[in-house]
Amino acid sequence: MYERIDECPICSNTDLRNSVICKDHLVSQQSFAISTCTSCGLLITNPRPNKETISQFYDSSNYLSHNSDGSLMSRLYSLAQRYTLWYKFRLIKKIAKPGSRLLDYGCGVGQFMQYMESNKYQVRGVEPSEVGLSKAMSKQLSVYRNLASVKEAEAKFEVITLWHVLEHVHELNVTIKQLKKLLSKSGYLVVAVPNTKSWDAQHYKENWAAYDVPRHLFHFDDENIKMLLKSNRLSFVKKAPLYLDSFYISLLSETHVNSSNKILKSIINGCKSNIYGARTSQYSSMIYIFQKK
Repeated sequence: MYERIDECPICSNTDLRNSVICKDHLVSQQSFAISTCTSCGLLITNPRPNKETISQFYDSSNYLSHNSDGSLMSRLYSLAQRYTLWYKFRLIKKIAKPGSRLLDYGCGVGQFMQYMESNKYQVRGVEPSEVGLSKAMSKQLSVYRNLASVKEAEAKFEVITLWHVLEHVHELNVTIKQLKKLLSKSGYLVVAVPNTKSWDAQHYKENWAAYDVPRHLFHFDDENIKMLLKSNRLSFVKKAPLYLDSFYISLLSETHVNSSNKILKSIINGCKSNIYGARTSQYSSMIYIFQKK
């Protein structure tokens, strides 16, 4: 059921040291260790559920990537999502014009796909979970269960997006190589991940909601995410913050610590995180754009 990682997938260092213990607040209520690579600083959930058992840790009506239950958190998430979809579209438009082919890897229930289709992009998606796949297909979206199916059926893509997906992937280098093969010449890979060097990560420590163990298998910072993609011969182009993530992550983190006035505190701490990000470029979550060499 569980597997231990003995070597860093970025730098191949074998000196991995336990640094923090986090609780799975969403599903199992179990605790999981996070190891730190002493060379590149990558944080790794270790040991972790293997590919065959990880799905049980997504089995929750509160997993908002797939569900909307009418709760306050769900409504706030939906409001933020509408702004974020527009923000992502504006970012993509700067590197690929409408009409371009786009693959959303880990597309969930397909909100981003729908938004980009409405703005004239040719969109395909990949979603391994049955819940997300079913809901996305019910919207008449072109979604595949895995990358192998995409390779067999599709031409190259000008843009491939991973919105808070890479941290869920068991085999980082294998997956990135597969995605790279699907990119057109000089195509772009757009990756959004939580940032372990952000203010909110340092403030909440083991209660930082973006650790989200054991669903998040890896936990990146500004440097090691670039190292990972560079090692796979993808050139860093630019980065951009996801401003609203600091508020959402702070709200979930305040819930983890059973805080009173959690909404007010999450607003204050979200602002603190973004102010820190403006000074240091270390925002709660970052979007990185890489280009195929």
